Amino acid sequence: MIGVFTRVVFLTLLGTSSLTTPVLAAPYTPTSKDQVVEKLPARANTPELKKVARLKKQLSIQPNDMAVAFDLIEAYFDAALATGEPRYIGYARAVFEPRFPQQQSNADWWYLSGLLVQYTHQFDQAHQAFDKAINLKPDHLAAMSWKSALWMVEGKYAQAKAMCAKLQPYASALNAAGCTAFADAGMGQLPAAYQGLKSQFEQHQADSSDGLRLWALTRLAEMAERQGLTQEAEQHYQQALQVGVTDQYLLGAYADFLLHQKRGADALVLLKDWEASDILLMRMAQAAQQTGDPRLKTFEKDLRDRFEAMSKRGEQLHEQEEARFLLFLDNKPQMAFQKAVHNYSEKRQREPRDLEILLQAAAAIQANAGNNPVVQQVHEWVKTTGFEDVRLSPWIEKTTGQTAKAESAPPTGGRP
Repeated sequence: MIGVFTRVVFLTLLGTSSLTTPVLAAPYTPTSKDQVVEKLPARANTPELKKVARLKKQLSIQPNDMAVAFDLIEAYFDAALATGEPRYIGYARAVFEPRFPQQQSNADWWYLSGLLVQYTHQFDQAHQAFDKAINLKPDHLAAMSWKSALWMVEGKYAQAKAMCAKLQPYASALNAAGCTAFADAGMGQLPAAYQGLKSQFEQHQADSSDGLRLWALTRLAEMAERQGLTQEAEQHYQQALQVGVTDQYLLGAYADFLLHQKRGADALVLLKDWEASDILLMRMAQAAQQTGDPRLKTFEKDLRDRFEAMSKRGEQLHEQEEARFLLFLDNKPQMAFQKAVHNYSEKRQREPRDLEILLQAAAAIQANAGNNPVVQQVHEWVKTTGFEDVRLSPWIEKTTGQTAKAESAPPTGGRP
């Protein structure tokens, strides 16, 4: 059986959906044993990597043990989430793919297939894989939870809520309440959803796993931030950090919060030694720009080199972050807008941060950007869903009827 359903529950994909290569692509093989492929974060003592090492050793002794293989694949996925290092997904595939042809009637293998392909933004294939897992095993909580998470990433909160209802009989009270609350928060019920999840967390945190507590606190922080409840958001983020689970999503979300509060110095402290993560390095660069930190030029060069290398490989990694780079650091608002539109339209990344950078880039362009059909689509989506986020409001205003408001100023100082 698949390993215990842990902190990946309902996590949306700010920093985890990073590769665009096909799921069956062959792994890269260095031409020399001395060739440096990539510098990995020096965090070998994290619980995720300790678990990977233990399971790798176990699988080498028992190579045909499917349960160990399942657990190792999921452990690699957790390591990718924790560190922001996509190479762990390649390692997971190397375990998964040789065994897949013999396992197509196995619900857990379809779940793992969905888990891997959603990492590459292949959302349709992921939905299909999760559906097959659920059809084979109607109580497959992990598959239902990830399917719900994908709907939320795509901004389809009604579909997400329907899946939340389907998983409710099989989930813990906090799991089920959290799933429904976050869907409701996207459909015009943010204050009530926030208070409901807060109440459920207070009732059930003692008997919940570290992973579930981390998720709930992160979501509470984001929901408070969307309402402009700055002190409450800060408290939730701090509590999430105190859970002690390494998580790139939490670090990215909290860093964005600090940047919005013009607390770049605190963001730099938070992200210390995370330069290996493209996603977090982008936030470090924005924090350095905000504070006048002399490392800004180094951060900019590293990011430019990484984005150029991705482009040469034909990859479209971290488009939200690349749009930020182009807008705030490279002063190329038109290119930033194009990248943000592709991220929104083609890759279907439609969380608040994706909407915000798209509208910020549109505001920076000014001329006719407000009449762009994608910008209008964002406006209409916000209106029809009732989606609430105080961070988006000024940018919606700046890009509404923008042709008639040529005086609207672009964002300045590189601050999100």
